[in-house]
Amino acid sequence: MSDDLQYLRQECEQLRRSCDDVQRQLNALTAQVGWLAEKLGQKASDAALQAGRSPRRED
Repeated sequence: MSDDLQYLRQECEQLRRSCDDVQRQLNALTAQVGWLAEKLGQKASDAALQAGRSPRRED
């Protein structure tokens, strides 16, 4: 029984570390997507200004 408990504790710790890694990767991707969305929004705004239209902002 003790061996089973030790095994489960080790597996649980490995799973926690894996989840932490995934969370860090998700946070990094979220930041990248936000940055890209901001840049695309700016480009759309610039293009609208160049076309003589007022950019539509949804802040």
